[in-house]
Amino acid sequence: LDRTKEDNVILRKEVTTLRAQLNDRDWTNNRKSDVNEKCLFIGDSTIRSIDSEKLKDTIVKSIPGGKIENVKEQMMKREKSYNHVVLHVGTNNLAVNDDVNVDIPELILEYKVLLDEVKKVSSQITVSGIVPRIDKDISDKRGQLNAASAVLCNERNIKFVDHDVSFTL
Repeated sequence: LDRTKEDNVILRKEVTTLRAQLNDRDWTNNRKSDVNEKCLFIGDSTIRSIDSEKLKDTIVKSIPGGKIENVKEQMMKREKSYNHVVLHVGTNNLAVNDDVNVDIPELILEYKVLLDEVKKVSSQITVSGIVPRIDKDISDKRGQLNAASAVLCNERNIKFVDHDVSFTL
């Protein structure tokens, strides 16, 4: 039984690694394609376990440690269009260091630039709000950035999904 458990752990790690490699390969191979994908779900490692094989016509691109600027860089490389882009990013901008004051207006400026870049490849955008973290207490900053992001999205007619504070990973 112990050996089976060890084998399962090893297999899960291998599946996760292979899934990430496929995700990266698909991302690279499809970057210059003329074919429109229906949906791109891009963000930080919070979305790493989303299995794109279970989603229809969706590419999931997880950027470990990804910040707003990293997603913007990835979007600048994209040459194809999407019917819908879902963004889930920002938690790593808030969790850089507990003793650093995070400038929320500066992050909103970064988000504006990101949204401008995404508008080049999709007219339908959804911004997923920052979810609570169990490893760092960013609740005050998270609330401020989510509120400011909701206002920004409303001004630009972009859907904003605000996750309930009871949401945990």
